Amino acid sequence: ELNRDQLEQILEDWKKNVLKLNNMILKDAEKEFDPTSRIGYGLDGDESVQQKDFESVRGTYDGNKFVKALCSENDEVEKRFQEMIKIL
Repeated sequence: ELNRDQLEQILEDWKKNVLKLNNMILKDAEKEFDPTSRIGYGLDGDESVQQKDFESVRGTYDGNKFVKALCSENDEVEKRFQEMIKIL
């Protein structure tokens, strides 16, 4: 049988590891939108043209559905964690 402290530790570990994984994935996703990923976009223009061309094809980091979903999941994990701690 688990006591309250053990359950809290399990919940802490769960939250920590989910957030850690999601944040690693988000950090990796940032690379998809960095300047080196823009090579080949807007070749006939200056940097602003390249940026606009890239964004019209690939979008932006902040506007990316996958990124938004992971950020939302992080918020939900924190919310669920707080709710479960209150129950204990």
